[in-house]
Amino acid sequence: MNRSVKHLVFAAILVLFGATLANATIVENNYWRLGETDTGAAIGNLGNDPTIDSVGGLDLTRYGGPSYVAGGTSGSTLGMDFDNAYGAWPTTATEYYAGGAGSSYLFSASNNWGIEFWARVDSLPNPSTQDKEAVLISVGKNSTNSNAMIEIKEGKLRVSRILVDSWMSDYTVTAGQWFHAAYVNNGGVGELYVDGVKRGADPSQATTFAPAPNLYDKVSLAAITGAWGQSGYVRGIDAALDEVRLFTFAAGEFSIQDTFYNGVPEPGTLALLATGLIGLLCYAWRKRK
Repeated sequence: MNRSVKHLVFAAILVLFGATLANATIVENNYWRLGETDTGAAIGNLGNDPTIDSVGGLDLTRYGGPSYVAGGTSGSTLGMDFDNAYGAWPTTATEYYAGGAGSSYLFSASNNWGIEFWARVDSLPNPSTQDKEAVLISVGKNSTNSNAMIEIKEGKLRVSRILVDSWMSDYTVTAGQWFHAAYVNNGGVGELYVDGVKRGADPSQATTFAPAPNLYDKVSLAAITGAWGQSGYVRGIDAALDEVRLFTFAAGEFSIQDTFYNGVPEPGTLALLATGLIGLLCYAWRKRK
């Protein structure tokens, strides 16, 4: 094998190894692509029932008529649009996805877990005449200290837990604009990132959001999982969601670079690298022969 071929093969191996290590610190727990893994999904079509969790098997049931839209980031072709109207509290959501038995836990005992998604809020509630909160994603049971929500309140992103506490970020939502949000419980400290930038952190989350077993296996998108002891689902949002993922990570190893805020890696990238590497190796073997 001549020197130039050796260099090419070595470079290909390094690239493939580096790509394999990408997102290595995050362990996916649940992943709803909201389109790409739903059979027959296409822009404008009614959302599938259920929409598929490609990692954890927690498929979500469709309620109302959410529909597929173009994806919100590079590497995503489809997302899901929810047209919920706002009104005086309690506002009942008409379009959402929800699922889970609420009998087991989403995560094992860990202070290191996160939620991420892409969102486009199409309209915001008027806080003077309508319900002040509009929920993007809710996880856990509808009871004190067992629920975590990412929501919009008075135009800003907020992290909250029913009947316990909440904290507001400094990020103001612009209607019609896609953004990436990631909430992580990092060593027991709650941190919220928007488009890769930390927009709020609250050490008090160490007592309210940890340990993770408080979060049961109930998830809803574009609505809250229940309504403070009432039946049904309330506090829906007029928004589109895409690439919703729950994950864990080793203590001290979280990096925002490991999330999808730069886009979703194309599934064919590693395959192309591997094919190129095999081709180089075959070429080198033939030259050696």
